[in-house]
Amino acid sequence: MTYDLICGQGLRGGGKLARVLNEKAAILRKAVSDDQSSSSEDKQPAQLPRYVRVNLAEISRENAIEQLGSAGIKSKTDPLIPDVITVGPWSSKALIESPLVRDFTLVLQDRGSCLSAHSLLAGVLPGEKITVVDACASPGSKTIHMLQLMRYRKIEGTMVAMELDPKRAKVLLDRLAKAGFLPRDGTRTSEKVAHLSEAHGPDISVEVRVGDFIKYSSPEVTHVNLDPSCSGSGLVDVHADSESVGAQRLRKLSSFQCRMLDHALTAFPAVRTVCYSTCSIKNEENGEVVKKALNRLQSGYRREWPFEVGSCWKELTHGARDVQVRPEVDHGRGFYLCKLVKDASVKRRRSSDDATGVGEVSAPSASRSNPKKHKRSSKSKGITITK
Repeated sequence: MTYDLICGQGLRGGGKLARVLNEKAAILRKAVSDDQSSSSEDKQPAQLPRYVRVNLAEISRENAIEQLGSAGIKSKTDPLIPDVITVGPWSSKALIESPLVRDFTLVLQDRGSCLSAHSLLAGVLPGEKITVVDACASPGSKTIHMLQLMRYRKIEGTMVAMELDPKRAKVLLDRLAKAGFLPRDGTRTSEKVAHLSEAHGPDISVEVRVGDFIKYSSPEVTHVNLDPSCSGSGLVDVHADSESVGAQRLRKLSSFQCRMLDHALTAFPAVRTVCYSTCSIKNEENGEVVKKALNRLQSGYRREWPFEVGSCWKELTHGARDVQVRPEVDHGRGFYLCKLVKDASVKRRRSSDDATGVGEVSAPSASRSNPKKHKRSSKSKGITITK
C-alpha cells in the first residue's frame, strides 16, 4: 500500500490503514525523496574545479583574475603552475562566453595537461633556437601552450605539430589559426604554414604535418612532446569506476605507447628532452611504458624533474621523478608525466661522431631486466611524485 501511495497511482478504497497512510503521505514522500538524494550524492563524484591557463605574453595572472572578477567569476592562483588560475565548476558557462577565452588570452585546460609545456621547455634560455615536435598534437592545447610560452620567454625556433587523422588535424589547424599562430585562410597541412616574427620578439616557425609520427625523423629536432592515445582512465570523475578498461585493450595500448616512446628516444639524433604523458591512471600505460623503453635502450637517458625546483618543490631537492595527478587528491583529471633528458655523455659522443663523419644509428637492443629498485612516494601541493 505504501508503494502504491508513493510510487504508484495512489490508494484506492477506504479502510483505517488507507486513511492513516493518506494522512502521512507528505511525510512519507519527503522521507523517500531525502533518501534518494542522499544515495545519489554518495554515488556522484565531487565536482572538480575548472582550470584556466593564462597567456602570459598577453596578460598577467593577476590582471586575468581581476578581469574575471569584474565579470562575476571568482578565481585564484594555482600554487604549482605559474600561468594557471582556478575557478569553481559552476563558472563554466560564463568562462566559455568570456571574450578572453574566445581570443585565447585565457585557455580552458586541465591542471595536469598544463604541466607538459613547462616541463619540456624548462631550462631553455631566451634567444635559444630549438625545434619542437608535438607528436600527437590535436586538439592543440599543449601545442598552443608551448608556442605561447616560447613567445613569452623569447625562445626562437620551429614547432612541428603532427596528427595522423585528417579530421583531427583540421581541428588542430583551426585552433592554431584562432590562437594567432597560423594565417586564417589558405593554410595547407604537411608543409610550413606560418612564420612568426616580431620586431622585438622571438622568431618562430609553425609547421603542421598530417602523418604517422613513427615514420617521421629529423636531424634538427631537439625536443619531443609525446602524449599518445591512451585509455583515458584519468578522465573519469572522482569515484567513477576506471576498472572497466579491459586487460586486452590495456596491452594493445601499452604496446602502441612503447613503440611511440621508442621512436621518440631513438629517431632524432639531436634530441635533448622527451616528455611522455597520458591522461591515464593505469601504471601499464605510464611508468611501465617508460621502464620498458629505458630497459631496451639500457643507457642514454635519465629521468629529470618535470620543471625547475622552486618554492613549491623546496622539500624535494634530489633525484628525478614522475608526476601522477589523481582526481581524488589533486582536484584535477588524472594525468601522468615523465621527463626524459639525454645524458651529457651521449650528447658529447654524438657530437664527436658528427665531427668525424661517423653516423650513429641507435636501435633498441634486447630487453634486459633491471634489478628492482625500492620505490617511495612524496607529495607536493597535491601532486604525487614517484621516486
